Amino acid sequence: MSLWHQTASNVALGNHTLRGYRRGGYWMFRWHEDQIKAGDEIKRGWSKSICIGPCEGPGAFTEKEARRLAWENHLSWLDHNNRTPQSVLTVREFVDKKFLPDHVAYKKHGGKEYYGSQLPFVLDGVPDKKRSRGGKTRFKAGEEPPSVTRRHGIGGMRLRDVQREDVQRLVGTMLVRGYSVQSAKHVKTVVSAIYTHAGREGWFNGPNPAKFVNLPEMERATAHALSFPAGRGPPPAIAEIGPAHDVLGGDDQHERCGDLRAEVEENQSQRRANHHG
Repeated sequence: MSLWHQTASNVALGNHTLRGYRRGGYWMFRWHEDQIKAGDEIKRGWSKSICIGPCEGPGAFTEKEARRLAWENHLSWLDHNNRTPQSVLTVREFVDKKFLPDHVAYKKHGGKEYYGSQLPFVLDGVPDKKRSRGGKTRFKAGEEPPSVTRRHGIGGMRLRDVQREDVQRLVGTMLVRGYSVQSAKHVKTVVSAIYTHAGREGWFNGPNPAKFVNLPEMERATAHALSFPAGRGPPPAIAEIGPAHDVLGGDDQHERCGDLRAEVEENQSQRRANHHG
């Protein structure tokens, strides 16, 4: 049952039609907005429903309080989004249409490899099972890799709908499933780069959802000082195993170096964009 249904032109939101209602003990509301359909045609349609807060029991909000919270937490951004209807594209659509051809394509080889390895985490999510280091990573032409179930990716969400909590859940799931803090930081960096580019191109107005995502501090191995005689050669355990290249794996070394170089380049690019913006 609709509890309020009005045109919100009196609050500087353009001609937005709002609808508020109760559902399952909570205040909900939605509004009419621009949406991009097949063929890039822009039409008007209902937004997804947003939960404001409880309408029953202890701590319940009155209808007046629900209206105020709707404005403060959500509707104040409608005017921004009304000027950027492109932000109703999903993150995956924006990456395919704008981010890859207009941003990644101009990166060096290391940067392209970096985004190629991190975008599946951002768009599709974290694999249910972490890939073992010794698993097969290269496939022949026409050979398909085994399907992997992934969760909490933001590729299917609209640009304007992604919140800090969505990115926090994504990187938090990585940590829970055994990925390093550095790996989670890479994913956060790529999300930030996507939204920085969207803002620069006028496809998104709003705060970058990756900005306030929290990550634990990285713990680096403590360097141990060696005496002069011991420092002249490798430790016995390493000497028995073989050269460092064999211990770490050549492909892993190159991948880590490429990731690091690309992340440094991306951070520098974002700092320049913020400075000129």
